[in-house]
Order: sequence, then structure tokens, then C-alpha cells
Amino acid sequence: MPEARLLEQERHQMLTTVEIANECKTFFAGQDTTSHLLTWTMFLLSRYSEWQEKLREEVVRECSDAVPSPDIITKLKLVNMVLLESLRLYNPVVFVRRAAGSDTHVSSIRVPKGTLLSIPIAPLHRDKDV
Repeated sequence: MPEARLLEQERHQMLTTVEIANECKTFFAGQDTTSHLLTWTMFLLSRYSEWQEKLREEVVRECSDAVPSPDIITKLKLVNMVLLESLRLYNPVVFVRRAAGSDTHVSSIRVPKGTLLSIPIAPLHRDKDV
């Protein structure tokens, strides 16, 4: 009986071909965005050496000689802040497109249902009013 239950669990854990294809797309898309994030972060840290030092101090304080675990990584607040700021300044996504799900107004502009909207990420991330 336990073997039958194990086989049933394995069957429920198997991915379909569509799920595998979607995971592959996510992996490859994520690979480019991750390299983009890390490249721009290294660029910014090379320009602002005082932040390099702050991050180094935080990592040494929290990790010592240990290999960072998920618990330790959650304690790296400055590292997280620098990564988020890198994404704000140099987002790998230039713009997003969305279709209005219903008739709406954006400020004084009427937007009918179904209208395709292009939302520019970089200008939004640099606008002090936003």
C-alpha cells in the first residue's frame, strides 16, 4: 500500500510538457535579467566605492566565514537595497504593455476597455513625483 501511494504522489509531481516548456522560458528569461542586474550593480559599485565597503562590511558581519544560507541572506539589508536601486535605475524591462480591463480614467484621460497601454519603466522610476 505505501508503494501505491508513493507512485500516486510521483504521478502528481510530474510536469506536463507545457509546464516544462514554461519553466525553460522562465529560466532563460531569468538568466538574462539576472546578468543585467548583476552587471549594472557591479557598475554602480565600481562608481561608488563607499557603498562597496558598506556591503563588504555587512556581508562579513552577517556571514563571517560561512556559506550564505537563505536565513543569512535575509539579513543582508544593504545588499538588498543596492540590488533594488540598481533595478530602479537600470531595469531590464524597458516597458510593459497592458490592456485596460474596463473603461477607466487615468488622470483626465478616458481609457476605453481593451486599449493597449505601454508603460515606460525608466521614466517612471526616475520621476520624483511618482
